[in-house]
Amino acid sequence: MVDQTDTYRKWIGRRETLVDFVDPRSIANMDVLLGGDGAWPRKGDPIANFWHCMNFAPRAPHDDLGPDGHPRRGDFMPPIPLPRRMYAGAEMDFIAPLHVGDHVECHTVIADITSKHGRSGALVFVVLADEIRSDGVTKIMQKRTLVFTEAVNKDFSDTSSPKPAPDEADWRQEITPDPITLFRFSALTFNGHRIHYDHPYATDVEGYPDLVVHGPFIALWLITACQRANSNRPIKSFSYRTHAPLFADAPFNVAGKLDRSRAAATLWAAGRDKCLAMTGKVVFAD
Repeated sequence: MVDQTDTYRKWIGRRETLVDFVDPRSIANMDVLLGGDGAWPRKGDPIANFWHCMNFAPRAPHDDLGPDGHPRRGDFMPPIPLPRRMYAGAEMDFIAPLHVGDHVECHTVIADITSKHGRSGALVFVVLADEIRSDGVTKIMQKRTLVFTEAVNKDFSDTSSPKPAPDEADWRQEITPDPITLFRFSALTFNGHRIHYDHPYATDVEGYPDLVVHGPFIALWLITACQRANSNRPIKSFSYRTHAPLFADAPFNVAGKLDRSRAAATLWAAGRDKCLAMTGKVVFAD
């Protein structure tokens, strides 16, 4: 692929605002998806950290979707021709909780675009900076990094070899992401990306060995397992980075370890090969 970094960088500074609503049905459904009983929440109840990932999906008409199920590139997102799109990671600061019944806005700006060539081929990284508000008050600040890669690549990380996960953990939980779970998460987040539910597309077009587990789904389990293991201590920041994809029906573990001060924790997800698929960190509120 010809390096078009300068062309793509013209998209830096583009902005969009999406409005949404924290509805009780989505909260109850997410609770079920993460192993809860799906109890119907009350209006005004605070929602768990990172559950805002259900909100602010682009509501593009069907005719405006690309072949991968995402909105066609060239409007808000630059027209990057690489077929694979994945989450490379995110970092977020939780300033104040969102509540069931809140009307919310997400103000997004394209903060940076960079290209590189790794052992897997061409890669383009797009950084999105979000400010999430309710009633004019900033509740969450976050940055999301998307990576676009070539279809022949089996591992979009740029490391020379898989890194083994740590042996010692203060908590650990095994998750088995079957196709039904992946489909339900796609529906809950209005994510049309076909790699998560369309097996022929995932394997024949994008070259994966199976359906791909959503990066945000893995990240949700990182922070959920952490909160459950730490008596739901308030968290003021959360970050994660994807290292390798995980696939349907292949169990993976989410785990974590507190630092010496117990004010923060290192998190990770590992596949059945015990190699890192995702790393993360939380910092607890005082």
